Amino acid sequence: MRAFAANRHELVPVLAIVVLLAVLVVANRHVFIPPHGGAARAAESGVPLPKTWPKTYPMYPKAAYLGRDTAQGQVNGHWYYKAWFETQDDSTAVIDWYNRHLSAAGYKPIATTNTGYSEKYAFASGKRAVDMEIFIAHSHPTDISVDFLPRGA
Repeated sequence: MRAFAANRHELVPVLAIVVLLAVLVVANRHVFIPPHGGAARAAESGVPLPKTWPKTYPMYPKAAYLGRDTAQGQVNGHWYYKAWFETQDDSTAVIDWYNRHLSAAGYKPIATTNTGYSEKYAFASGKRAVDMEIFIAHSHPTDISVDFLPRGA
């Protein structure tokens, strides 16, 4: 019986580490499982773009607008929204297309980051599109999110 008690006490630190790792994985699940939240939040594909959408922002030709999340954050005291798009094209093709078209449309990225699960683009503060993220999909669809300021912001 004494040997069992000693082994049980040795398991406590191991169990604590397992619980801690489980909490970290759950809390950071967005890192391990890229969100397909746009599809879940939108009733259907082909939803019309909001009236406040920046008209000069280049849209991937085969992407469908799914909807937007409201009030995602602030830039210079102005709230921005997150628009969700989806395409059946490979994420590499989407990234390549945006790398060729952003600057020509006046949205030259001031920073580009590959997170391992997405390609993130940040734009100058004078632009209505704040940033964009293309989620690297190993299977389709490819999700794209664009944070944008409503008109007048």
